[in-house]
Amino acid sequence: MDSKNKVIFIDDHRQLAQIYDEIEHRVSSAQAEKPIWPCRKGCDLCCRRLAHVPEVTAVEWQKMQLGIQQLPLDIQTEVAHKIKSLKGHQEGFVTCPLLDEEAGACRIYEHRPAACRMYGFYVSRRNNQWCQEIEDLFQAGELDGVTFGNYAAMKRTLGEQFGDVYPITIWFEKSTQDQA
Repeated sequence: MDSKNKVIFIDDHRQLAQIYDEIEHRVSSAQAEKPIWPCRKGCDLCCRRLAHVPEVTAVEWQKMQLGIQQLPLDIQTEVAHKIKSLKGHQEGFVTCPLLDEEAGACRIYEHRPAACRMYGFYVSRRNNQWCQEIEDLFQAGELDGVTFGNYAAMKRTLGEQFGDVYPITIWFEKSTQDQA
């Protein structure tokens, strides 16, 4: 886990912002082409049924931490508890620990990682990165003509730029150890 100890430089944050801008461009183009697209603030289907604990690079975790630190202290404590409770999770769906379940919105939306930004708009060869609602629209032909992003290529780019990805439970544990 060499990348866990990687020093994050300002240039890394600039590069990450460029990648996020690229993702946002594809997402906004798809939404403009198909206004019926359900992926937007208030839709939390994917956040409630993650296949595994969210995984991010070191620089993405740093960005997420900034978002968490801007939350009220009681919410930070709640998020920390939820992240800790996912340690060692093996089977079944996971609800994102950063989801405000009552509001159906991400608590750190502006600081969310690439995987969250791509979900619903990027595909991979093995399985598509979308919920049943997108699958239904796709099967009905409602999304014909949309150019989906390549999830595997973007994930590879993130890995090449910023190192390995690890579950947020590992990053959280590491960050709390560093603070001790």
